[in-house]
Amino acid sequence: MDDIRFQYAALAPEPERQKIVLKLGSKDAVVGGKAYKLDVAPFALNGTTYLPLRFVTEAMGAKVDWNQKLNRVTVLRGNRFMEMWLNKKQFILNGSKKEAAVAPISKGGRTLVPVRLVSEQLGLVVKWEGKTSTVTVE
Repeated sequence: MDDIRFQYAALAPEPERQKIVLKLGSKDAVVGGKAYKLDVAPFALNGTTYLPLRFVTEAMGAKVDWNQKLNRVTVLRGNRFMEMWLNKKQFILNGSKKEAAVAPISKGGRTLVPVRLVSEQLGLVVKWEGKTSTVTVE
């Protein structure tokens, strides 16, 4: 009984939140008050807004990795780990299988994801302004 050890999961601090503002059809974006250019503009498809995965996740302070062979993307933000596959509605969040309403897609050589799926699963809030076609992630 003298050699008892406990292991706990690492507590990863949540990255600082920065306001991300994007407009449908525009390659211009603002992150934390700074202007950026996207290589693929956000767009709407069948009522879902898609954003370029790498840009938006890195702007959220997340780490993203792409596995070409498996068509799988992994995203780590704080203590949330998400796995998604192109054209599959199923995803895994912190080891639990879940299903989304729509799947990530590829366009112009870029992986695009439903903004609400990724942002909200990673603990962020998405706001939509219909009059200006603007998406804000905080």
